[in-house]
Amino acid sequence: MVTKSEQGPEKYGTIDCYPVYHSSGTWGSITSAAVTAKLSGFSTEQVYNSLGIAEWQAPVNPMMRCIDTPSMCKDGIGWGCTAGVSPALMAREGFTGCPSLLGYQKYSKHIDSIGKYYNIMELYFKPYACCRWAQPGITGVLKILKNNKISPDKIEKIIIYTFRESAALNSTIPENSIEAQYNISFPVASTVLFGKFWPEQLMECNYSDQKLIKFIPKIVVKADKRFDKNFPQVCSSEVEIVLDSGKTTTSGIVEAKGGSNNPMTEAELLKKFRNLVSCCLKNNEIDNFYHLIST
Repeated sequence: MVTKSEQGPEKYGTIDCYPVYHSSGTWGSITSAAVTAKLSGFSTEQVYNSLGIAEWQAPVNPMMRCIDTPSMCKDGIGWGCTAGVSPALMAREGFTGCPSLLGYQKYSKHIDSIGKYYNIMELYFKPYACCRWAQPGITGVLKILKNNKISPDKIEKIIIYTFRESAALNSTIPENSIEAQYNISFPVASTVLFGKFWPEQLMECNYSDQKLIKFIPKIVVKADKRFDKNFPQVCSSEVEIVLDSGKTTTSGIVEAKGGSNNPMTEAELLKKFRNLVSCCLKNNEIDNFYHLIST
């Protein structure tokens, strides 16, 4: 996991070599090749060839198409892994690849920092089980609800002002977990009604929940150019809640929580970790495992 974080999106993501917004699976192929080469004990030449072949074969998926119509293709992660392991196996057999971008002097700073500076904490940790682009809306709603005693049945409308890509997310009742993850209204509605949006909210039983079905139409999502200029470095939005009394409350501009500008606390990370692994680990095992990875 650390190798993939250090060698993948964080390193390659700073290299602007593709003119279109593409999937993270593009860099997943390089990280998969790096991990395979490391675990296989490759020579330096084999590692270089693995990375070079993986770059050449990496999928450059048109990500926004999957945002418009959510599917199991997601971020091209599956094929990205395949396009990483396969090049490593080819390199092992003597297949040569073009030079990796990370072999160029121009990008040497991304290599020189390996082992000295760890980028994993500069990546974002998602506190909620949905697309990162929907999370500023959740942050804004929670901020308003925390500062005001508002009952969900008193809410007339919720308006989310956000960046264009976020506004492109699905806003209807999902029919499957993929549509639920690439959605903005469903996770916001779930947060208002149940106070959270964790993996259990992605279960199929929630898609027919009458409370959610009735509440989602109250949510209006509007693309706002104020939030376009800083994306994707910053995912921010503003939420406005209108009550049936006519009173309006706004969150102000909020950033998605979990990034380096608005990090999750250690307690919040531990809470998420416990929630994700409690289905397969006992409490003492969770404590031991958390201690192992945090020291």
